[in-house]
Amino acid sequence: MGVAIVAIGIGAALVAQWAVQNHRLQGSQFSLTCLSLYAAATLPNIAERSLHPMSRPRPRFMNSSIVIPGSYEQIGLVLTGCLLWLSTVVTLVLGLMMRQPLSAIAVACATACFAYMFGTSSPLADLRIAFGDRQTTTLTEEGIHFHFPPLLSIEEHKRNTEVWVRWKDHLAIGSVDDVNILFSGDLTHQGRWTISSHHLGLPYTGLDALMRHFGAHPEDRPLLSSPEGVTLVARILKDARARLAEGAEEGAD
Repeated sequence: MGVAIVAIGIGAALVAQWAVQNHRLQGSQFSLTCLSLYAAATLPNIAERSLHPMSRPRPRFMNSSIVIPGSYEQIGLVLTGCLLWLSTVVTLVLGLMMRQPLSAIAVACATACFAYMFGTSSPLADLRIAFGDRQTTTLTEEGIHFHFPPLLSIEEHKRNTEVWVRWKDHLAIGSVDDVNILFSGDLTHQGRWTISSHHLGLPYTGLDALMRHFGAHPEDRPLLSSPEGVTLVARILKDARARLAEGAEEGAD
């Protein structure tokens, strides 16, 4: 997403430069201003996408359960979308002030279309969702509960906002795609065996390790209702990360 927005920003600046040259106006300053605005607009989304893979899950004890907060994916995306809308207005005003109305209109229209389709089509509503709700993964003695915030205006794929998975079902991650995580295991009765693959605050390998551990070790489940469970969950996630790193090193060799 961030790369796409940068590409559109560069393209918009080139369009502006083309319009300026075709009308024999000296508008390099306007083109550079446009490019700077779009580059600045991408920073929240790029920062979130870059920092999230390096962040570590932070389980905490809350209300007799272990809670792992989700990512800030929605905030980065919505802020970038809102900044793109702001860039549209600023570009139009600057273009008119610099007496380059055609270039300003062309670039502003392209940016507005992109902001509407890929940023946010309802800025105020999306801001309330992004800052007012956040994905959480909650571990209890009975199972694991996934809470997802409502869909943003640009999110097309529907998802369940509340999903419960019981430890007694002995589920694990079967596959992951761009939209969903599909569970595998004891699927002999009806249930929700998929969740969204977005907004999670822990890696898929860590989630799989937690589900396998507490599914196979019922004696450890009571710890999830006490502060001691934080240490156990953190250790399981750390071991899963270490196994993943070892596998990557072996693959490189």
